[in-house]
Amino acid sequence: MLIKEIAHKTIDELPNDVGYNDIIYALYVKSKFEEGLKDLNNGKTLNMYEVENRLSKWLK
Repeated sequence: MLIKEIAHKTIDELPNDVGYNDIIYALYVKSKFEEGLKDLNNGKTLNMYEVENRLSKWLK
């Protein structure tokens, strides 16, 4: 699906009384979900142990 089609579908699913900021936020969230799904499908994810290892450096 083209990005423009995804944007139209996302906006169409919002209530009629939505404001510009809500539309922008919905499109931002949708883009982040799409990006995450793309990373997931391409194997660009971390398992729980890798996340814990990276976070342990920050949480000490």
